[in-house]
Amino acid sequence: MRTLATVIKSSRLPLRIGTMVVIAFQLVACADSVTGVRRAMDRDAVDNVMPAVTDARRRVASGLVDVGVRQQMTLLLSNVELALTSDDVDAVQKNLTALDQLLSAYRAKSQADRPEVSIVYTVMNAVSKIASPVSSPTFVE
Repeated sequence: MRTLATVIKSSRLPLRIGTMVVIAFQLVACADSVTGVRRAMDRDAVDNVMPAVTDARRRVASGLVDVGVRQQMTLLLSNVELALTSDDVDAVQKNLTALDQLLSAYRAKSQADRPEVSIVYTVMNAVSKIASPVSSPTFVE
């Protein structure tokens, strides 16, 4: 009389179950690369422009005379950084448009911050080309 343990030992059931488990894990692991979401922005280009955006947020924006504009610019540039990191093209474009409106209104009031505004516009153009290379708006100072 054979017990269940001797039947399991003598059969190839554990080997077959183990093989099926490994195959299931491989299918799940490979499914992500086959059906995964394609990145909307070139990651190398984002990595290249990110230091300029960070510098504009930290150093250039802090040089503005108007405190309210400085805070809004810092917030908008921070939002651009987050949108670039999360590959959110719509958020990048929305924040660039808001930044353009802010700078256009501020440029008319302040001549002292002209170099800072020019630097931010340069960064905005670089980011715009990455976010939508086909139809990127050009931000003109």
